[in-house]
Amino acid sequence: MDYPTFIARRPEFSQVQAIYVNASLVDAAEQMDPTVWGAKFDQGQMWLAADLLTTSPYGGATRMVAGQGKSWYREQYDRLLESLCLGVMVGGGAPWV
Repeated sequence: MDYPTFIARRPEFSQVQAIYVNASLVDAAEQMDPTVWGAKFDQGQMWLAADLLTTSPYGGATRMVAGQGKSWYREQYDRLLESLCLGVMVGGGAPWV
């Protein structure tokens, strides 16, 4: 996902500098396995990057106060991740042996 697409889908981050948004998009992508996420990779990347921004000191007005638990974005990411996990597969993509 690129910066313009992220901002179009999550306009609440439009005041955050592009360098921080792009860094969060890269960090999110590096934490995800495309073979597990498949067609939902961009959506998962969006939610995770939004969470990373929200829990970062660079998140601006969207930043959470420490100790408030999961962000709404993390809840959406977790919900989406759970929908990908089928049977004996786990979020990391490795089957139980």
